Amino acid sequence: QSSSFAEKIDQFLKMKMEYAKSFSKEFYLDFINLSPNIHQKIITYTQKSQLQFIKLIKQAQKKGEVRKDISMKFITFMQNHIFELREDEKLLGLYSDLEKMTMDMVNFYFYGILGKK
Repeated sequence: QSSSFAEKIDQFLKMKMEYAKSFSKEFYLDFINLSPNIHQKIITYTQKSQLQFIKLIKQAQKKGEVRKDISMKFITFMQNHIFELREDEKLLGLYSDLEKMTMDMVNFYFYGILGKK
């Protein structure tokens, strides 16, 4: 698509919210603890999608749509840890539903505490 990085992020956020709505917190916890084999498949899929997303960020950084003063190493590091947080029971315990947790995570990752420009 020829849409801007910001438009792609908005589409991504909408997709994440629809996905988060489809699972209760209890179902999600059961699902991630179901079996090591299923959990590994989820991790493998996540890693593949993360690589594609990093490519998208690199392209946007070259176009000036993403800050150039933040290294890709740091962006990648933070992205990996944010995805790991999805399974953190302490974090999950702060929320009654996955939709709000997901929204807080992606908003914090993309916009920080200062908000959208």
